[in-house]
Amino acid sequence: MSHVIQFLEALARDTRPLGATGYSEAVAAFDGPARDALLARDPAAIATALGLPSTYACAIATPDHDEPARDDQPADGEEETPASPEAYAA
Repeated sequence: MSHVIQFLEALARDTRPLGATGYSEAVAAFDGPARDALLARDPAAIATALGLPSTYACAIATPDHDEPARDDQPADGEEETPASPEAYAA
């Protein structure tokens, strides 16, 4: 894993505020474009310095409400009855 990624992960896990001076001192350990991008706090520049795409996309698809219920799922208003322990016995 990249040292920059490890640094950002450690930064995210630490709940204590680092402050501008502390951040600048921590980032000084890096060199070149990674240091410049971290100092600028520029996500796109950080991604570029690491050789990663600068944009990502996330999509969440939800089913339409008018779809018929599947046979293996209880219909609206019905509760699923748990299987008895004997059903799992070999």
